[in-house]
Amino acid sequence: MASGFFEREMSEMDKSAVADRSVHWKGQLRVAAVASESKTVKRFQLVCPDGSDLPFTYKPG
Repeated sequence: MASGFFEREMSEMDKSAVADRSVHWKGQLRVAAVASESKTVKRFQLVCPDGSDLPFTYKPG
């Protein structure tokens, strides 16, 4: 039952919301903050060194 629900949700996803892994970016970023989410997980906030917006969007998964 859960499998069918998952398949239905995936089929209704907006395809543009899925990250295009064929496009690569190369450059420098600066670590602005590090947060401990748990004992074994840390979250890193990355920013452009010049303060501009990131030149890409990241969607985990």
